[in-house]
Amino acid sequence: MAKHESDSVLAKFHKDFGDGIGGVGVEHTQVDRVPTGIFELDLASGGGIPQGRASIIYGPEASGKTTLAMLLLANTQAQLGSTAVIIDAEGTFDYDWGTRCGIDAARLVRLVPDTAEQAVDMIEGMLYAKDVGTVVVDSIAALTTHNEIESDAGKQIVGGSALLVGKLVRKVVSALNSERKRKHTPALVCINQTRTKIGVMYGDPETTPGGQALRFISSMTIRVSGKDVYDKDLHDSLPVFKDSTATLRKWKVPVVAKTAEYKMCLYPHGNLQVGQTNAWNTVSNYLKQKGLLVKGAKGWSCMGQENLKLAHIQTLYETDPKIRALLQKEVVSRMSMWDDMKGMKVDTSTGEILDE
Repeated sequence: MAKHESDSVLAKFHKDFGDGIGGVGVEHTQVDRVPTGIFELDLASGGGIPQGRASIIYGPEASGKTTLAMLLLANTQAQLGSTAVIIDAEGTFDYDWGTRCGIDAARLVRLVPDTAEQAVDMIEGMLYAKDVGTVVVDSIAALTTHNEIESDAGKQIVGGSALLVGKLVRKVVSALNSERKRKHTPALVCINQTRTKIGVMYGDPETTPGGQALRFISSMTIRVSGKDVYDKDLHDSLPVFKDSTATLRKWKVPVVAKTAEYKMCLYPHGNLQVGQTNAWNTVSNYLKQKGLLVKGAKGWSCMGQENLKLAHIQTLYETDPKIRALLQKEVVSRMSMWDDMKGMKVDTSTGEILDE
């Protein structure tokens, strides 16, 4: 097709479908993120969950999936200033735990659908709402179709959930594409569970409910696992930390590492809140490597502030959420620059850049 012909066709498309439909050339756009507040995970993922995209968090029971989603909702409210929405298909939202994670429960939109069909309509409607920043679905495995609810318990309904999730995928793609043209980029986060395939002797027997359609449109798929850590000095019977591992199984945005290991706080103590990690040593290593924390003749300089004591900077990091978020965001931003990442191997647990 000659160039002048393509120009005329594009002009017609713009007239018929609007200016946001596309054009000649590909514009470089930075994908904004919703931070989790867990430094090691935010660093590995390049800043957190991508906005304007669909993402999946899945793993075994008690691995920290819902807590991670709550941290995303809390940061949506606190750092993005947007409305946070949870589609509580399981009907198990814990008000107290959500508050401990930092959620402003008075501003949280919580919807409890009776059927999967209702949930799909709720998700689609919230993605079109201009003030919504993040929509969490908890969980895909709990979505139950109307036919399954109305039928006898012994009746076999093959692929009912997968068909419904397929419809959800198509509606989500349309909604996100439409809103992106309007400069509105809500993040959709779907929590899912794990299942084991029967009779599989070779390969990975692990699978997830709801079919495979959701996996294909996901821009970031995170598998989380965790082990409880007890400390009798802090609590007699409850776990204080969870040794967690988050593995990025898929990503369509720049990331720094495929795996993040972190110790998630479960029982608030000292300056730590639920979900936070005591990552000062890791953060300070990155700050030094990137020239953001430099030792001078009269003290340390950090982010334009000079003649500071290192202990003072650490105290501010540990006690001031805004300072902590600022330093972590700056490190993640510097480490996520593609030119700096080429050929680089990073240990996200220590902040060390590994030699080839």
